[in-house]
Amino acid sequence: MVNTVAIFHGYGGNKANSWLTWLNNKLAEEGINTVYPTFPFMGSTTISDWYNEFSKYQVDLKEPISVVGHSGGTTFAFYLAQNTNIQINRMVLVCPLNNIDGAEHNRPGNESEATFIRNFVHQKFNFDLIKSHVKEFVFILSDNDHNVPFEETKDYFTQIFPTAKYITLHDYGHINEKAGITELPEAYEELMK
Repeated sequence: MVNTVAIFHGYGGNKANSWLTWLNNKLAEEGINTVYPTFPFMGSTTISDWYNEFSKYQVDLKEPISVVGHSGGTTFAFYLAQNTNIQINRMVLVCPLNNIDGAEHNRPGNESEATFIRNFVHQKFNFDLIKSHVKEFVFILSDNDHNVPFEETKDYFTQIFPTAKYITLHDYGHINEKAGITELPEAYEELMK
């Protein structure tokens, strides 16, 4: 059983009606230690700023730990695995951002957001090093995600993580409260294994 779950929100932040908040509360009810930082707004910060915020919580980590990230939080999960010696039991990546730009961020009038997201997301990750710090990877994707194109994203990650577990949800959008998703039992079940 995992002792700590670190939960990383994405671009929209830590919201009361988010499935991430639901997950945090559900895990806490089970007596599992959680670390759920509120990161600075992704539109005006860098990934190292997020690490500085996370470092305030490192004293609360009790190994073994698992990590769950949504959207931009998945980028931070990879960053954490690459840049620290924290050993991660399971990493659950929901709607993971990658080097593929989603249609939502490429629409006219959204150029500054798209440029920022590219700068935040397009890190030069050493995935071999990341794999050495993470025991298991689980990807949860939605087949109609407008921010993270499903087929391209799955193809991208299966090349890097061919032995990972992939869960596809039907018609869940970007798996956030905007898509009406306020609970995600699939993530909870994977973390409790």
